[in-house]
Amino acid sequence: MLRESAGHALTTTSIQRRPITKTSAAVAVVGCGYWGSKHVRVLSGLPSVSQVFAVDANSQTRDQMKTAFPNATVAPDLAGVLRFVDGVIVATPPHNHVEVAALALRAGKSVLIEKPITTSLRDAQRLVRIGKRNGAAVVAGHTYEFNPIVHDLRRRIVAGEFGEIRYLHSERLNLGLYRTDVNVIWDLAPHDISIMNFLLNETPRSVRAWGVSCAGGNMIDVAHFQLEYPENGIVGTGFNSWTDPRRVRQLTIVGSKKMAVFDDVAEEKLKIFDHSVKLQTIPVTRSAVAIDLPAATYNRGDVIIPKIDYEEPLHIEDRKFVEGLLNPSRDSTQTHSGVEVVRVLEAIDLSIATGKPVLVKNRGAVPVH
Repeated sequence: MLRESAGHALTTTSIQRRPITKTSAAVAVVGCGYWGSKHVRVLSGLPSVSQVFAVDANSQTRDQMKTAFPNATVAPDLAGVLRFVDGVIVATPPHNHVEVAALALRAGKSVLIEKPITTSLRDAQRLVRIGKRNGAAVVAGHTYEFNPIVHDLRRRIVAGEFGEIRYLHSERLNLGLYRTDVNVIWDLAPHDISIMNFLLNETPRSVRAWGVSCAGGNMIDVAHFQLEYPENGIVGTGFNSWTDPRRVRQLTIVGSKKMAVFDDVAEEKLKIFDHSVKLQTIPVTRSAVAIDLPAATYNRGDVIIPKIDYEEPLHIEDRKFVEGLLNPSRDSTQTHSGVEVVRVLEAIDLSIATGKPVLVKNRGAVPVH
């Protein structure tokens, strides 16, 4: 068991690594705040994890981890335990992600990085390069991509159950928490963007966005964005706020045949609406002039609450990360997802700054003139 010495950095002579077999791995969680503590909880219950290292520079946080998870080993820094782990989960504030992840990757340790994986596209691409050079993977902690409900929605979209997708709309609202390192877009929109990209299996080709600081100061705390996807020009829109009285986590999908609402804070999280609207033109004559007028036909059918076998998404995410440590593969889906979300976030920032639509390019965002 790893021990602390009066709050000082640990010496490697005080550490004894538990035996690692082909069916278990040791994992360090760096940053044991809100999300980091959740990772420690999940990892502590996985049979495939032989040892959990809870790493945090704050001694009070380490004490809390020792009390809550007595089988976890606490440490003040990653450097002191890196040689004893097989993988690292980075749950520090976003501005620290590159420093922590790069340290692990250079040691050949795969990393799972909480959203957003970095605060710039350049840094995201840099981490991927470091990982490739050292045979280590960069996995994005986009929890909703492991959510059984999101997977069910993707299955229905692929099967054509909704018909042609007309638009998607996401709302992610809170009263707080204000952050000083990233704005509301970088804090909340990674979820919205990753869900839409996952459902449509695409990255937007362009974005439009608007944002403002409603509470004063320089940090954007309310923002709207619009994503245009290449396939059939499908539009995804989002609304993020730190100043709303409600806690909202909701996605609406509107198709030509059916519609759906995924409300992640409701007891009945998914509802499928057998609702649709169809426009057709009707020829009429007005003042001896023949014209075509649009007429709408509405279908309001049943509302279905499907039964979905639910498992905590974070549990699935961490389990799959550990499986990847034990059985490395060339699947780079989660790496690609993390980089693409950062690419879109940069484009949204640029659109807000310029007031113009922005193209999402491989080398970065480009304003549309």
